[in-house]
Amino acid sequence: MEKICILLTGQMRTYQSKQIIDSYRAFLSYGSIDLYIFTWKNKGFSHNHGIHDLNPLQDDIITEEELLSHYSQFKFMTIKKIVIDDFNSFCNDLNPNMKKLYHTPFRNHSSVTTSIPIEYKYQQAVRYLSSVEQSYSKVMITRPDMMLLRDIPFSVMDENMIYFQCQCDRCMDHCWFGTPTTIIKQLYSIYDDYEKNQYMITYHDQNNRDNNEILIYQCLKNGIQIHVRDGSFVQLVYFRNG
Repeated sequence: MEKICILLTGQMRTYQSKQIIDSYRAFLSYGSIDLYIFTWKNKGFSHNHGIHDLNPLQDDIITEEELLSHYSQFKFMTIKKIVIDDFNSFCNDLNPNMKKLYHTPFRNHSSVTTSIPIEYKYQQAVRYLSSVEQSYSKVMITRPDMMLLRDIPFSVMDENMIYFQCQCDRCMDHCWFGTPTTIIKQLYSIYDDYEKNQYMITYHDQNNRDNNEILIYQCLKNGIQIHVRDGSFVQLVYFRNG
């Protein structure tokens, strides 16, 4: 049986939504899945390109016990690791330049540069993954607030290739796939490389700290190819329902 690894990264937001729960049961229950969660203790909200979703649960505190209880309902998943960090401590520990970058508004997306904490979580997740025995045919990286729309569209993963399915061929960060070796190669130093990466990108496009562009640039400089299928594999759920 195919063994799949899922890395959930970022704020938990609407992870308890019935839409998300039902989508996992519909499209993931055929396989054997190991689940890794790397998140922040505040549930949070979506900036939604500058429009906050005003989720009343944004200040709720996430605990490991709550996540274990929630994800244990999926009998096809084995919870392997949960890491919950304090976001304020992370921000306070940023070096002066990164702190300045974080507090610089990013176009119309948000009042801060959200790609900085996002890429910290990517790096944290894959460095942990690189430390464990790997027997996975594919790794899927997505957010806790994403519902699945269909079966995983990529049956076979080639090395040195990143796969995703989206109507926008540069929107990688909602959900993407690769072999463990490729995903680790892509993300192992993405946070450590942040200042250098955003400098190279903004050299051609000022004030561009788009997470997708940095992910694509990290593939480019590491010689990783990208395969995009048209259509959407996931959909963001802004509010919890059910």
